[in-house]
Amino acid sequence: MTTMFKLVCDSYGLSVREAAKFLDAKPDTAKSWSSGRNPTPESVIDKLTWLSVRIDVAAREELLKIEETRAKHGLPEKSGDWHRRR
Repeated sequence: MTTMFKLVCDSYGLSVREAAKFLDAKPDTAKSWSSGRNPTPESVIDKLTWLSVRIDVAAREELLKIEETRAKHGLPEKSGDWHRRR
């Protein structure tokens, strides 16, 4: 069974241990949420959702920086096009 806790962790590449650390929870508690042995509190899902939004925003900001750098240096827009410019 895939729990919401596991789904969110997997989606953002977080280990159960990393999620526990972020949530200031014991690793065994996070494991119990991940396995579905214990229900995940709504506040935990809210915190993980906030983290996932923060990760998305940070990734988009970095992509914009990369695109700006490419444009500044005349590099191709798509990462797959780099070999065509050699």
